[in-house]
Amino acid sequence: MTIFLKAIYNDGTFFKYSEDNEGSEDYYKIDRTKLIAFELWMDDRDLVHRVNIEPNQRLIYRRRVAIKMGLDIMKKVLEYSDDPREQQNYIRKLALEGKIPTIVVYVTGYQETIKGVNSQSLVAIYEDGHTEQFSKWKEAPLDNIPLIELEK
Repeated sequence: MTIFLKAIYNDGTFFKYSEDNEGSEDYYKIDRTKLIAFELWMDDRDLVHRVNIEPNQRLIYRRRVAIKMGLDIMKKVLEYSDDPREQQNYIRKLALEGKIPTIVVYVTGYQETIKGVNSQSLVAIYEDGHTEQFSKWKEAPLDNIPLIELEK
């Protein structure tokens, strides 16, 4: 499964890129001065979610990856090294090689400041297709799960 992201602009143009583009800085290439919508597409043919962006609203998008750590994985990590930094790098390596199962969650929405108060509207989109809506980043999915930084 490949997720494509599409930024739609107020002049009728758009910017589209794939999550598979490792190490890409494409997200930061989005022209937020013209942005009116942001879409997530599965395999470039099925629209999964669309966020409409009004003036003064700011796009939020993150791809979060959590590692499903079982006792077998923990044993390998502890055998590999006693150094926490080396352990984390080893876990990251195993996950990137597909040797550890992961949970991927796409979080998208917007934030805006009204009369000095910041508010957010966010949706978490899980790999199985279910979604959850929440209003603050601290309530974001996976916040209570130790994450290894694999997000792009």
